Amino acid sequence: MGGTSVEYLTRRLQQAGRHDLLDAVAHRRLSVFAAAEAAGFLTRRPVTGRGSTNAAKRRRFQVQALLRGSNGPRHHP
Repeated sequence: MGGTSVEYLTRRLQQAGRHDLLDAVAHRRLSVFAAAEAAGFLTRRPVTGRGSTNAAKRRRFQVQALLRGSNGPRHHP
């Protein structure tokens, strides 16, 4: 099974040990889709030029700020 459902992407983040990204999702700093993108599970479709460029900048800034404080996946016992 695959796809972009919240349940599937959340399960993949858990299996990969990306608790840093799951914490950000739980605190509504990132969407599950943005967290999965930051983990490298998927890529966004190319920008068509009809939307706001600020949305992409905001997502990139949020992910960079989040990952700046961590050194990748944390392993919780």
